[in-house]
Amino acid sequence: MLNHCLPYSPSGHYRVDGLPEPKAANAKHMPVYRDDDRIYVGIDQGPSWFDTLTIGDSIYRIEKDLAVTLPVVVGERGETEIRHGRIADGVGQKVVSMYLNEAVFAAVDRYEVMPTIRVIAPSTAKDRARTVRAVQLVNAALPHGMKLTVGAPLPHLSLRTNISEAGYHISGNELTNTIHIEFPAPGRYSGAQGSALGTNQPKAGFGYIQINTAHARYASDDTAISNLTHELLHALGIADHVSAKFATIMETASSSKIEDNGVRKPLSGLYPVDREALRVLYGRLDNGDRPDDFGPWAATTMRIEGNGPHANFGVALRNGYAEPWAYGELPQSDLADNLALSRQRNLDRRCARLYAAKRGGCWRRRDRRQSRHLARQRRFHRIGALVCWRRTWRRRHRQAVVRRRSRLLDRG
Repeated sequence: MLNHCLPYSPSGHYRVDGLPEPKAANAKHMPVYRDDDRIYVGIDQGPSWFDTLTIGDSIYRIEKDLAVTLPVVVGERGETEIRHGRIADGVGQKVVSMYLNEAVFAAVDRYEVMPTIRVIAPSTAKDRARTVRAVQLVNAALPHGMKLTVGAPLPHLSLRTNISEAGYHISGNELTNTIHIEFPAPGRYSGAQGSALGTNQPKAGFGYIQINTAHARYASDDTAISNLTHELLHALGIADHVSAKFATIMETASSSKIEDNGVRKPLSGLYPVDREALRVLYGRLDNGDRPDDFGPWAATTMRIEGNGPHANFGVALRNGYAEPWAYGELPQSDLADNLALSRQRNLDRRCARLYAAKRGGCWRRRDRRQSRHLARQRRFHRIGALVCWRRTWRRRHRQAVVRRRSRLLDRG
């Protein structure tokens, strides 16, 4: 049986190679990613393998037995165990408060209406796919109704020259309520060094991120998407880097690390404190609030899940927010190679096309032939029931004819 879905996989780290590239319209969908031998849909923050202890401004992590933190088995369905219960998988109110006090300045400055993400200037399909994947990871942490969208790319708009040693200069070409992301060609990066730069100005109604495509962090999907996620969190209002006492991607240069402060980076790209701080920022706080004035915040989660031999699935309810997730064995081949699935899909497509043609009045002779062929296929699958019905109908018809003739003879 598969192990319980951990917040990271011991066998590998975040990968998307071999998976279909997401479209801009998929930005609000659950992220799909993989490790060495599993495929994941959604995010399970998972049971923590350490207890978090705060003393003053210090944070300590005490390792614990993961097995005792799993929800108890309450039933079975075939080979699948059904588990239900409450576990500790969050960082708690004090840690989130400490994080936000470092990451946010004296008062909250965030978007009132969620911005649109747009890739500007010339870009590649890989740049745009990585942007969508980063947005999906961020959206998975944002509250319902506060999700980011990805708009159409704008290849003729560039804000690269707005950056100078003095900072970012507003040119008037910025789109309202938009976070612009630019991928300049190698050698045209505006900064002297580093993997990315930008500005976050929610009050001005826009943000700008520039990615250094020549930097080593942009070489692989893992570090490139993590770097984009790091910059998106800056643009959304987590303005500053935090100190090394947190396990986070928002510490300086931490977005490219496999682990931070002894905690391996989750497959979901964001550490629990990053996800919970973002959810507090857009679910509990308004502009002008103190960053630690968000009320009670639980570190535990109510979960129901199924653990089977080939796939695990479930939903976690934490602080009024439900997170569904599922994972299973990575298929050895593409689903399109499964003849049974592809034949049924083609049949469904043909039926849908014929139905639409009939509704639209375009009932051609060729379509009628195909319709009769499909009807014969359907009759073939229902032949037993059809023959039985026909025999019953014929028998009753003959009986009715005999009764009618008998009545006529009696009258005569």
